Amino acid sequence: MSISNTILNIRFGYGFSPNIQAMDNIDWILRDLTKPDELAKNFQTPSFTERLKKFDQLQQIRKEIRKSQTKDRTKSRKLQKRLNLLAQDDVKKFLIQAALDKNSFKQRLVAFWHDNFSVSSKNLQLGLANGAYINEAIRPNIAGNFANLLKQAITHPAMLIYLDQFRSIGENSPIGKKRKSGLNENLAREILELHTMGVKADYTQTDVREFAKLLTGLTINKKGFTFNPKMSEPGIKTIFGKKYGAKKPKLEHIYQFLDDLAMNEQTAKHIAKKLAIHFVSEQPTQQLVNHIANAYLASNADLLATYRALLEHEESQKPILQKVKPPLEYVISSIRALGLSNELAKINNKDFRKLYATMKKMGQELFRAKGPDGWSEKANYWITPPNLAERINWASNLAFKYGQKIDPRELIKRALNENASPELIHAVGDTENKWEGIALLLISPEFNRR
Repeated sequence: MSISNTILNIRFGYGFSPNIQAMDNIDWILRDLTKPDELAKNFQTPSFTERLKKFDQLQQIRKEIRKSQTKDRTKSRKLQKRLNLLAQDDVKKFLIQAALDKNSFKQRLVAFWHDNFSVSSKNLQLGLANGAYINEAIRPNIAGNFANLLKQAITHPAMLIYLDQFRSIGENSPIGKKRKSGLNENLAREILELHTMGVKADYTQTDVREFAKLLTGLTINKKGFTFNPKMSEPGIKTIFGKKYGAKKPKLEHIYQFLDDLAMNEQTAKHIAKKLAIHFVSEQPTQQLVNHIANAYLASNADLLATYRALLEHEESQKPILQKVKPPLEYVISSIRALGLSNELAKINNKDFRKLYATMKKMGQELFRAKGPDGWSEKANYWITPPNLAERINWASNLAFKYGQKIDPRELIKRALNENASPELIHAVGDTENKWEGIALLLISPEFNRR
């Protein structure tokens, strides 16, 4: 069954643009995912280790201030301001790539997996790390095997810092015996509950604790991620009835469990359901979920095969706009619809801060999800009176500034195609001014849903 261009671009992408080639072929989309990401090369961010050096420099200055008599914080404030701008620049590059990419399914996948393996910029250190996390752990691995994506995400320094894994030390390890430090279960629990099997999966507290012991040794140094066997709990750990580890801990023991976890049937169903919920419906049919999960398992967790199962299933192709666009998708699809992607690419810091603040008022502060479970998929989370009012206000201002010379009757054909209702087509074409028609389109239910 072939998929319509409208469904492909709106449900699985960031919408149509007058100056960006539309997606029209599933084979091309999936094939393009495996090619070098030329767009990402143009918007590279510094590595985690480069950012860590700058953060350590700030920490050293703060330490010197605490020791000094003058308490002059001018130097630290200037450096902190520069570091805040660096973190802001990473968010900007993330948005620009979403707005420019002709394979916007790729950019949607980057956002999806970043949310699945959520790291929130709850402090400056994580704010500086998040861009590197996306570009080092998420973006290069969205077209490979889920086991590899899982390994790259959970061993990235940003994740180890976010969930305090770098502080987790086995009590019987050489370092644990000296420091008497404790075990931290955060990463083990979130991997099982959020990243793989799901919160309702069949595992026990004993499984979580044994897994947490297995994960000890995952830590960071000045070069980034490292495995320190002196921090790792020695001996065999039994998880889901299977034994992992050895007297001498190795990173390979952790990877062995992650490989098994990736191929767990409950992981397959959880990932399949999350994909179906995110792209298709808040309540996807069991048929769709099973179809995706079966493709995942049959291909040994190959993500391209998994995506193909999602894209080609008949449930994914029904022209029913069931999902509300979160602010990220709403803003990017609006910018693309009006042909403003290049303008976004040239946005200055002041205007970007305004855009970021607007998205925050819409309910989504990018890179700052409230918890490790990421952003909500519920329509009623995003469409509240204040959030909706902010969408209307932003859309009106955008239309007034850029829509004075755009024919709304032509725009609605391009932006929505057959998803535009006759009532909306009439209303948009009947406005007194062109920009008012554009604004009406952007605030319509048809444009706010996908």
